[in-house]
Amino acid sequence: METEKPKAKNEASEEQLEAVIGFTPADLEANRDGQLSDGQKIRFRGQRNLILAFAILVMVCIPFVALTGFVKRTDWGLGAIGLILFLVLSTFGTLAALALVRIIRLMHDLQDNRAEAVQGPIKLEMHQGYHIVIGDQMWHVHQDVFLAFKNGEPYCLYYAPHSRTLLSAEWLREG
Repeated sequence: METEKPKAKNEASEEQLEAVIGFTPADLEANRDGQLSDGQKIRFRGQRNLILAFAILVMVCIPFVALTGFVKRTDWGLGAIGLILFLVLSTFGTLAALALVRIIRLMHDLQDNRAEAVQGPIKLEMHQGYHIVIGDQMWHVHQDVFLAFKNGEPYCLYYAPHSRTLLSAEWLREG
């Protein structure tokens, strides 16, 4: 029976970063060359399409909710129905606008096909969520991504400049 050789500390950390951020060695190689990989482009298109479907759904809901409120209550005035309708429409409008901004940023990243890099010691911060910071660059991340990094250690982070999507990362520590 063959036993698996224990992985070096750097190897294990690299694999953990790959798993939680969701990149492959091919993605990292393309990012090192300053580009998005083919796989990352496919994922960006998928995100764009999903957000676009959400935005369209929201945009269809706005007139429906407005018409429903209008038909059920013709004296909009300052009553509770008018206020609720205003809040619902405002919320839907805000969600649609945010979705469209995200779509535009993803489309710019796809069009530019550019990955930028920042490197240095990473700072892990917890304030209203989990944040990773290198220099003046900060990303809000999920807990699993946050926990994959070692505070104070040097990393190189690759990201898409318009959407600020974290693409890949590598630990720069030797040994």
